Amino acid sequence: MSIIAKVKKNQSTINKAMSWLEKHDIANSERDKADDEGKKVSAIERRCEQTFDNYLHYLSLLPKYEQIRIEKL
Repeated sequence: MSIIAKVKKNQSTINKAMSWLEKHDIANSERDKADDEGKKVSAIERRCEQTFDNYLHYLSLLPKYEQIRIEKL
């Protein structure tokens, strides 16, 4: 999924934020599967936290109007 920035200089940061959000979604799916199967989830949990923290970091670098556009998805 890609979003085109309103201001061109924000495009690379938007791409990075969206990439980390996709990685978080994948890690979250893996965590759900591991919970269902009863596997050890500490490593997967840590990956979920790291990917979400990176997403929030890149999101914080963007202006508020770009943040709102991403979060509407």
